Amino acid sequence: MAKRVWVNTVILFKGFISFLIFLCTSQLFTLLILVPFSLSHNRPSTIYSRLLRAYAAFITKTHFNIKFIHIGYDKQKFATPALIACNHQSLIDAPLVISFSSKMRVINNNWHANAGAKFFLVKYIRFFPIDMGKDALVEALRPSIEIGCPVLIFPEGVYSTNNIGRFHKGGFYIAEKLKIDIQPVVIHYSENVIKRKWFYLKNGTATIIYLDRVKYGSPEYGENYQVLTRNVADLMRIEYQKMAGDK
Repeated sequence: MAKRVWVNTVILFKGFISFLIFLCTSQLFTLLILVPFSLSHNRPSTIYSRLLRAYAAFITKTHFNIKFIHIGYDKQKFATPALIACNHQSLIDAPLVISFSSKMRVINNNWHANAGAKFFLVKYIRFFPIDMGKDALVEALRPSIEIGCPVLIFPEGVYSTNNIGRFHKGGFYIAEKLKIDIQPVVIHYSENVIKRKWFYLKNGTATIIYLDRVKYGSPEYGENYQVLTRNVADLMRIEYQKMAGDK
């Protein structure tokens, strides 16, 4: 009993320190939006997107209650155009995936559509709402692909805890039309991390595995985007179950 009380006290203290760091640094980070750096969309990254990537990495490193384990990470995986397909289980996914690359383009479900959030986020990173239509997205993303940007999508669309849910096919249709590789990323959290509790009291591990690319035109890519969706989903589920069995 005494040991459990001590463990909970340590978790609470580390969570408080982590939150205090976030509270202080986020105020400074938000103020940077007022600085008129260049926002040229002809560049793979801007000063804002580089700052956002650095800050996202900082936030994960200063969440002292969670140990982040990266397996197979290589920055070259995100240096050339690809559809980054990542499973979605926790609020922590956001800073994790944003830290992959300052060139990131994100296909999202319009959760940032309110004016305040849109003003803040679009200045730091390029978002493309899925409801604009698949073919329109292909053309909207083409200039970014031509200058070397990766595109991130959560194929499940919503949180799926303890498993990887059904994949939506839209992102893979876009990848097929743009003739880009798929870069699967699988995240597995320990049980306490995905529980519904205050973000900074989450305690455990987050394991991120960067799988080999599925090359455009390879047999694994499949003859159409429907097969591609199924192949990538199966690949990621197999890896997820391996990690779940090792915990």
